[in-house]
This record gives sequence, structure tokens and C-alpha cells, in this order.
Amino acid sequence: MKNLITVIAMALLLAGCQRTTTITTPPQSVVSALQRGVNLAVWTGATELDAVHAAQVHPDDADLALIKRLGFQHVRISFDPSWLADEQLAPRKERLAEMQRDLARVTDHGLFVVLSLQASSAFKQRLGHDAAWLQSTAALWRTVAKTLQGFGPEQLAFELINEPELDDPAQVRKLLSTLAAGVRRSAPNHVLVAQGPRYSDVDDLIRLAPLDDRNVIYSFHFYEPKNFTHQGVPYGWPMWGLLRDLPYPSSPEAVEPALEFMTFEALEHARYYGQQQWNRSKLAEALAPAAQWASQHKVTLWCSEFGAYRYHMKPEDRARWLSDTHELLAAQRIGWTLWDYAGYFGLVSGPQGQRVVDRNAAKALGLNSVAD
Repeated sequence: MKNLITVIAMALLLAGCQRTTTITTPPQSVVSALQRGVNLAVWTGATELDAVHAAQVHPDDADLALIKRLGFQHVRISFDPSWLADEQLAPRKERLAEMQRDLARVTDHGLFVVLSLQASSAFKQRLGHDAAWLQSTAALWRTVAKTLQGFGPEQLAFELINEPELDDPAQVRKLLSTLAAGVRRSAPNHVLVAQGPRYSDVDDLIRLAPLDDRNVIYSFHFYEPKNFTHQGVPYGWPMWGLLRDLPYPSSPEAVEPALEFMTFEALEHARYYGQQQWNRSKLAEALAPAAQWASQHKVTLWCSEFGAYRYHMKPEDRARWLSDTHELLAAQRIGWTLWDYAGYFGLVSGPQGQRVVDRNAAKALGLNSVAD
């Protein structure tokens, strides 16, 4: 009888240990891999870009080799569920196979991958009020994770949803928990990535209560101040499209030359940007709440997007902003992922096979020097 009790006790102890091993904190190998990366903005379909532009920015093997030579450790790839699945969210087998092949190409170059679900605004709003739709999305994630089981936790992480857009943090937490449960049924040991509500800025992140799952890294986006980083963009807030040549750092005196060519509607916003006096110290203040939140909750942070639109600002101003931001993130031990590789905020220009690296930006980011 004593031997039987001993055997049962050992079996229970081993079972407990097995359960413990499936719920871990993010391994250091993944945290290290997320220290420096770049977004591949267009991969699975071009829902917001014309076909010509999509063909230009889509990476090939030469791009992946260049990304590695520059010193990046990971890439972040978004997939659109409307590309992957039909209208009922039943996955298309050929698209799953294509995703599997593409990720193999990336990991073959020694790059870690964060796979992020990027849905339309209408899709995200439906997630907030349609319980069946949310469950179907979780089931889709389960299938994706099962399909990608050949990629180990040291190669791949799953970002549950990019920019949830829903405002209620409790609702977003419930959404994230449901999607996480879907992934966990097929990938119990992979790192998950969660974002705060709305558009995942610092102010959004700190409203989120961490998930019960401890093997989660929390991501946020940093584009402050947007009147600088988004000046000239042809989407989003219409005022951004009217701003031009705003400098960084900013001051009333520094913005004065740009005012001469500014439209009347944009003058007030340009002057205000100067009065705010954005500089390295002010960027540090904007980032501080994220680091404080992470410390409070004892979780790992990752800045999954930061960057500046490259067409309507001086290269040296863009480089200064990139340098200050990435150095401030590094000082807080927050990994970062540049937005993006070859698009509007890109690090390289030119079509496939003829990429030209923005040397000012690459130097500002502390990347390796490479020949074009």
C-alpha cells in the first residue's frame, strides 16, 4: 500500500510539473529576438494599396537577405483574415499552405517572425458585438497555429490582433482572451502578443489589464508627435496631409520657415507643433507611462511599430527622430520594430532587385552598413 501511495503521489507531481511547463513567461531567446526588427507591411494581399505599389514593397529572398545583413533579428508580418479565409472564416487551404511556405523562407534566413492578424475596421467592430464572429476568429487562429506547428516557439510568435480599434479596455481584454484561447489549443508554448484598445498607442496600452496567460508580450505603437511623423500622409486625419517640412526637434523659431508654404488651414497646427517643443526629453516623457505600466504588472514590452513618413520632411529631421526614439526604447530595454521596410515609411526605396537603403535612417537606427 505504501508503494502504491508513493507511485500515485509521484504521478500527481509529474502531472503538475507538466501543466506548469505549458504556462511560462516569455523566454529570453524571444525577448532578445525582438530587440531589433522591421515590419513587412504588405504580405498577404494589398487591401489598402494598389497592385503596383504592392508588387514594389513585397519582399523577395534578396530582401530577406538584406534585412538580415542590416542587423535585424526579426520581422513582423500581418495577414488579413479576408485573404486567408472565406466570408464564413473557413480557411482556404491553398492560402494556409502559401503562408507556411512564406514563413519558411523567412526563418530560413535566420529571422524570427511575429505573425499578426490585421483586419479591416468593419471586421474589428464586428468582433466587439458578435460573439459568434469572435469565436469563428478564434477558431481561425487555432487552425493557423496548428498549420504552423512546425515552427517552434524560438521561431514564431502570434500577435492576436493589430490595433483592435474598440475603445472599451474590458471588451478588448475579453476579445484578446478569446483569441488567445484559440491559439493556445494548437500552440501551448508559443509567445502571444497583445495590444491595448483603439490604435495601440501608449495611452491605450496602459488602460489594459494584463491577460491571465503569462507567456504574453505586450506591444504598443509609437508615432509621437503625429503632426511630425505623419505629415503629408494621404490617409488618416485630413490635416496631416496638409502639413509639410516640419522639423524635429521643434520650437517656434524652428517651424517658422515652414509656415511660409503652409496652407491657411494648417498654420494653427504647425505653430502649435512648434510651441510644444518636441525633443528627446519630450519623447522620453511620452514613452515613460508604458515602461511604468510594464514594471507595475511585471510584463515584457515591445514597440511593434514606430517610424516617420519619408516624403514630406527633411532626411536629417527624420534621422534625428528615429535616432532619439530607438535609443530611448533601448534605454528602457524595449525591443522595437521599424514601420516599415519598403513602403511609405520605409527604410529602402526602389523595386525588387534594385533596393536603395536610406543610409541616414539606417545609421540613425544603429544598423549595419551595407552596399546597395
